[in-house]
Parts: sequence; C-alpha cells; structure tokens
Amino acid sequence: MQCSAGKRVGGFTLIEVLIAMVIMAVGLLALQGLGVMAVRMVGGADKNTRAAATASFYTEDALRQLSRNRTPAPLNCPLPGGGSLSRTVDVSSTLRKVRVEVTPATSWASLQPLVVESSLFNPSALTTGNGSCPP
Repeated sequence: MQCSAGKRVGGFTLIEVLIAMVIMAVGLLALQGLGVMAVRMVGGADKNTRAAATASFYTEDALRQLSRNRTPAPLNCPLPGGGSLSRTVDVSSTLRKVRVEVTPATSWASLQPLVVESSLFNPSALTTGNGSCPP
C-alpha cells in the first residue's frame, strides 16, 4: 500500500488510542470506588439491622413478661461481636415502660446507639374509687 504525502490513511493514531485508554481507566477507577462505598454501606446497614432486631427481641420479651404480670429483669450485658445491650423497665405507674438500648462496638464508628422504647398499660394498677366525682 502506498501513501502519498497529502493523503491520510483511515484509522486511529497511537496517541488517540492512548488517550482513550487513559479516559477508560479513569472511569473504571471511579466505578471501583463506588463499588467499595456500596459494600461499606451494605455492611453498615446489616449491622444496623442486627442491632434493631436485637433491641426488638429484648423489648418484645419484656412486654411479653409484663403482660403475664411478671417483672422482667433489667439487663446490662455485652453482645457477641462487640457492643452492649441495656434494658430498663419502669413498673411504677399504670403505664409500664420498657427501654432497650443497643450500643454498637467501637469498630462500628458510623453507627449511633439504637434505642427502642415501648409501654404497656396495666389496668390492675388502677385504684377503684367509691364512684364519686373528684372535688
């Protein structure tokens, strides 16, 4: 194939190919960074879901005991994998209150403590009067 000085042969030059490869490499690096961030977010969501499920379980357990006229014991214990769980129960009024707090491990720095509060009405704590109106 012969080329004359004024004619250009079709195709890409080496510089054009190198520039295209650099642009494609930058785009792939950006996508890889997004993938790493997505994995971190999914991991954090999984830990948050586990903390919520744990708090919900201990809250429901306390409410179940309260509905059977038993007073659940307060808890303050470590969790497997780090973190701690605390449960307080207030039975001093007609509205029995349960508060469960799951504090994440220090390695889960992005997660805040999760608090679940619930209450159960206790009609047996009401006093019956003589039927007269209050003064």
